[in-house]
Order: sequence, then structure tokens, then C-alpha cells
Amino acid sequence: ALDEGFNAGVLPVRPGIVNLQCDQDHPTQSLSDLLHLKHEFGSLEALKGKKIVMSWAYSPSYGKPMSVPQGIIALMTRFGMQ
Repeated sequence: ALDEGFNAGVLPVRPGIVNLQCDQDHPTQSLSDLLHLKHEFGSLEALKGKKIVMSWAYSPSYGKPMSVPQGIIALMTRFGMQ
């Protein structure tokens, strides 16, 4: 819909889209968790080699509970966490 509005000239610019959560990722939660860990350990470099544990709990909303652990694993490993 955004592309159609932009291509039709209804929108002067194509707006950016932020994925707040989907079935595969929860990037805003992951980024806020990373920021908390940065403040807790003093820097992003201090996260290298640290272990992180994610717990999972059942939810009737199939798929969504996996988005947080998957997002955490994908982001934290980029900063050297295990």
C-alpha cells in the first residue's frame, strides 16, 4: 500500500517502515535488550564472550513467542555473545 501511494503521487516521499514484531523477529525488543546489556557491562566490546540465556514459555499465539528468542540470538551473536 505504501509503494502504491508513493508511486501514485499521493505520498510525497516513501515513508520508512519499522518492524515492531513479526513471527520471526522482534527487533525493537532485541535492540532495547542490547542497550540494557551495554549499560550493564559498560560497552558493546565487553559483551564479547559473554553467555546469554533465553527462556521460552508457551503462548496460544503460535509463532510470536519465538520471535523474541530468535531476535536476541541473531543480534547478540553479532556482538560476540554466546
